[in-house]
Amino acid sequence: MHSLFDLIYDHQRLSAQQRGGARLASGDQALLAGLEQLLRGERAETRGALAMPHVTVPGNVRVAVGGAFHVAHVKHVSGGGLEARMRVSPPVGSAVLVEVEDPVDDIRYAFPAVVEGTTHGVTRLTFDGAPTRGKLAQGTRRWRAATLPVRAHGGSVGALGGAPSASAA
Repeated sequence: MHSLFDLIYDHQRLSAQQRGGARLASGDQALLAGLEQLLRGERAETRGALAMPHVTVPGNVRVAVGGAFHVAHVKHVSGGGLEARMRVSPPVGSAVLVEVEDPVDDIRYAFPAVVEGTTHGVTRLTFDGAPTRGKLAQGTRRWRAATLPVRAHGGSVGALGGAPSASAA
């Protein structure tokens, strides 16, 4: 079983390796190509430059900006970034760190990102750099984290192409 954030983690990890000049093994090249297609989303003519499917993500993520953490409610997510409603919108071009905790599997993800812009209170963040993933230590969860299960069976994976049906309780 993989969560959406596992897929995004693998996409960003392999993309960062490739951008860094590393030669990917043929299996990793195939995985990256498949993840790019799966996580690309559909671009609507009225949307901004960051193409993303609409996916309901329950809970929140944390965005670290200049050493301070801000809670963000995810509106849209793809392999390249996310859009989130935040109380404090960092300036365009700011480097941030998006943290996601998966309480089901006790995993914490950290995705480096850059602020691309803000429209009507929704901030667009583009993932930029190699992510990290690790197990949560016992008792370290401090807030309700976002989790979005994506199963290899049952048709949920196909829902990432833009259908709003991929959601979790």
